[in-house]
Amino acid sequence: MRRVFVSIIVTLIIANCLYCYAATGKGLEFSIIFDKEEYTTKDQIKIDFKLENKGKKDVVVNTRFFLNGKESPREKGEVYLEVISPSGKELPLKHTRETGLPRTDDFVVLKPGEERSTKRPFNITYFYDFKTPGTYKITAVYQNVFGDEIGLKEAFKERLKSKEVIIKITE
Repeated sequence: MRRVFVSIIVTLIIANCLYCYAATGKGLEFSIIFDKEEYTTKDQIKIDFKLENKGKKDVVVNTRFFLNGKESPREKGEVYLEVISPSGKELPLKHTRETGLPRTDDFVVLKPGEERSTKRPFNITYFYDFKTPGTYKITAVYQNVFGDEIGLKEAFKERLKSKEVIIKITE
């Protein structure tokens, strides 16, 4: 019981501090980073996500970067990918994942010039079929919908789309 009480108090203190730093979120940039430009059909394809504050005000962001499908409800993750295959068609998602609410420490205040990246890269071969050799065009979309449930009404909730990144798959 004491642990629960302490946890609630800590959550309220953090939420209150983050609320003080909340801003409109203008100037945020979302990007994707791959570990290399060319892969074989047997390689794992690892991707990192990064939010960078290029604006002039502090912004409260959710840095959990939970990856799920474009078709998944926005409450099921903050990031989805658009993967265009060599044929020009968008690849369907192979697997979705279940998630709960983000933790309080997933929310951070990004000061101007600061950035946050994923804690560890995602292997997107779990989600998409990269078995056809050729060029793939990949963009990511970030949209946080959380924050209100822990008192962070000013958390950034706009949609951000990364620049397109091209990777090559060989035999």
